[in-house]
Amino acid sequence: MIFLGTPIFEPLLLMEQTVYGSRGEKKTTMAESRVECDLRSFSDKLETMGYDVTIKLPTILPDPDFAEILALTKAGFKGKNQRLIIEHFGCRICVGYLVSNAPLMGGDYRYPDFDVDRCSDCQICIDACLAGALTQSGYDQKRCMDYRENLNNQKSIAAHSIVKCNRCMACCPIGEKTLWE
Repeated sequence: MIFLGTPIFEPLLLMEQTVYGSRGEKKTTMAESRVECDLRSFSDKLETMGYDVTIKLPTILPDPDFAEILALTKAGFKGKNQRLIIEHFGCRICVGYLVSNAPLMGGDYRYPDFDVDRCSDCQICIDACLAGALTQSGYDQKRCMDYRENLNNQKSIAAHSIVKCNRCMACCPIGEKTLWE
């Protein structure tokens, strides 16, 4: 299993665009597109060499199960906002992965261990969640999606580009390299 991701250095990478292609219309953020492109490029190279590859595309929405899987790598921990939190980037990352039967070659590509839960007494993201999707007892994905899909909670940037709620990411104090103003 190989994880690929990109830090989200600025909120515009979370801008959702409507992309039209041979498979119809797709809504995606710039960060998701960047990671998908890297995953597909890596996958194509492995498949060309004869290896089997399965891709899990990234999503900007919190995915508690995926955050737990990623936390097993000890590169980070699952925060109260149900996202993987990594030392230098906090939760402002977009990650996907691929599974392959290709052998890994030389080197240790892991991040240094960062699995100490630094969310313990913090609940900034819970307080910032206008949808009420984050609570002490967990995360309600339907509430989050309903809030994000409500046109009153979106900001149009251009003809096919909008910004949806990202408060749980923006307010997280962890990740000095990606803190937004």
